[in-house]
Amino acid sequence: MGFFTRIEELAASKLKAIFLDSKKLVDASEDTIAALESKLAEEKQHVAELAAKAHQDALAAVARAQAEAEALVADAKAAAERAAFHAANVPTPVAPTLAETPAPAPVTAAELSGDGVTATVTPIDPATPAQ
Repeated sequence: MGFFTRIEELAASKLKAIFLDSKKLVDASEDTIAALESKLAEEKQHVAELAAKAHQDALAAVARAQAEAEALVADAKAAAERAAFHAANVPTPVAPTLAETPAPAPVTAAELSGDGVTATVTPIDPATPAQ
């Protein structure tokens, strides 16, 4: 029986060593998992802080853009008011009517040349519109 007892003791010691090694691996894995969970919690906190900062920065950018847009709208309104004021103060040019246009002088026989075909005509004033 000593032979079988010795084989049983050898198998038992190997199983014990395997069990203890697996227990050590489980403990090491638990420690690793705890460390990774702690790191994950820290990273989640860091991401939350970054998201909050990004949100605040975005709100500040929106406020700046809105203020700039309001300033541009105010400038545009002021420019429109100035343009309306100047447009109201510019006199509108009025074209002369036929009643205001002087009649051309009639051509006399003295102005005609000897051949009876050519005549001298007074030049047209460029300020008067064409008829």
